[in-house]
Amino acid sequence: MVILLTIQRISKQTGISVRTLRYYEEIGLLLPATKTDGGHRVYSENELKILQQIVFLKTLGFKLKEIQALLNNTWEWEASLNQQLAFLVEEQRKLQEMESAILGLKNATAIEGGLTESLLQKFIKVSNQEQDKKQAIRQKIFAASEMDLMSKLPGLQLFLILQQ
Repeated sequence: MVILLTIQRISKQTGISVRTLRYYEEIGLLLPATKTDGGHRVYSENELKILQQIVFLKTLGFKLKEIQALLNNTWEWEASLNQQLAFLVEEQRKLQEMESAILGLKNATAIEGGLTESLLQKFIKVSNQEQDKKQAIRQKIFAASEMDLMSKLPGLQLFLILQQ
């Protein structure tokens, strides 16, 4: 069964504005599967998958030009979903660790009567460990060829450095 949805329906179901969807078409990021005789844009399941990838990559901080370059480098839907799920699970775990560290810091501060240099150093150490984990997660999510491509894209070098 082929799924065909109008731009209005896609907008309602995803919360992405019609204007944004039209802009994605204008820049060649997300083209409709077809247009009706009346000129209405129609999207299929494939375009919905691409839209999902765009939304996910935007949440990681990629710019639209960078996303376009990544999507042009053949994308495997199932593998990508598995990688996104792994990323989200890892992010949840990291947030729980950070929450525990902050609560511990808050409790230690209350017990010690204030913030000490030792407590600050422990918190900084925990924060730095998270940077190493971010890089490891990024390497799990993206294949080596994608990491190579991202390192060559303008503006992404800074993004990758900041994420380390």
